[in-house]
Amino acid sequence: MPFVSKTPDGGEDATLVSSGARRWTGLDFDPTDPDVVKVHYDLVAWSMDATTEASQTLAELGIPHVWEGSELVGPEDLEDDLDRILDAIEARYGPFPLPLDPGVSVVEYGLDGWPAADLTIMRESLIEAEIPHRWAGSRLEIGAEHESMVDEMLDAVEAGEVASFDRSAPEGVLNDLYAGVAQLARDPASSRARTDLDRLMSSLAPELPPFGMAMRPWATLLDLVAHLIDDLAAGGEPHDLSQRAGAVRDEIRNWV
Repeated sequence: MPFVSKTPDGGEDATLVSSGARRWTGLDFDPTDPDVVKVHYDLVAWSMDATTEASQTLAELGIPHVWEGSELVGPEDLEDDLDRILDAIEARYGPFPLPLDPGVSVVEYGLDGWPAADLTIMRESLIEAEIPHRWAGSRLEIGAEHESMVDEMLDAVEAGEVASFDRSAPEGVLNDLYAGVAQLARDPASSRARTDLDRLMSSLAPELPPFGMAMRPWATLLDLVAHLIDDLAAGGEPHDLSQRAGAVRDEIRNWV
């Protein structure tokens, strides 16, 4: 298994998975015992490859567990090991969509006529936005509370205004913009902060927003930052410049 490695002495007690979990032997676990404290992991959104690897890894490491449908159940005493193993598997195969809560009011979208590329962007955008949902072929189901947000996402994807993974701004760019503008809000006279922000802006384009963000709000943010840079270059009262930078910082914060 990809998660198992040996410590130098090669002893059974020293066998570790890369995430830090240990190989266990001879542990008793009766999931039907009402006195046994158990932990539950809802893996309904996991792919078959991921759940298969989870089963194989836990079996190889001797970690007792049972499956109740798509839910993995294990002893609370080994929760840390279970967490590490599942986190490592999710890092390999995920991220996975958040499942819909049982009993939630569901809104359905039939996307049969959508191109495969647009469906892929929509799938990735829903995961990125952490909106609980499920797919049945090209039919999308979401909770009614997220209907207006998903409507906007669907419109943006149809209009070609949402970036895909292969054509988007660098990962973390919103955090970088926020940090640079926040520094100028604290010290509008900082030449280093201005230089760093100028360099960052020169690498960005309004037609290439960060993944999952529509072009229109991205272009608006870039325009705000560009005007701020012009204002700083023109000079003025430090207090006024700090306030302008603070206003731009607050706009970016909505997307960070």
